[in-house]
Amino acid sequence: MRGRSFFLLISLLLLNGCVHETPSEKELMDENQVFFFSNESDYKNEVSYYDALIELKKEYPEVFKNMVVISPGKEHEVKERFDIDEYPALIIVHGNEIIVEVIGNVSKEDIIKPVSTALEEKTSSEQNY
Repeated sequence: MRGRSFFLLISLLLLNGCVHETPSEKELMDENQVFFFSNESDYKNEVSYYDALIELKKEYPEVFKNMVVISPGKEHEVKERFDIDEYPALIIVHGNEIIVEVIGNVSKEDIIKPVSTALEEKTSSEQNY
């Protein structure tokens, strides 16, 4: 019984940490926003995304702190706005512009490399202003 309570508590904390409200238009204009399109029923095909997200969150904690997870079957304005219909997918938006997009079953490295490159370019261009 004690183990079940502990598992339930951990699950609740993890779920609470992964679900965020959709950012407002103003928030989208002011910062990078990460959207992870995840099909929980097909989690085995998303392992590379989970591994990449863990590494990316360590490297860019401010960017990934408000990541929004979007599941299929749920109507979502971001899904419609950016025409995402394949899972898994990861997009990072700044303003109304997608600065990086990774879609489909790809390796961890094929996720980390374009995301890191885009975030580094965005950071260096903002420092030049």
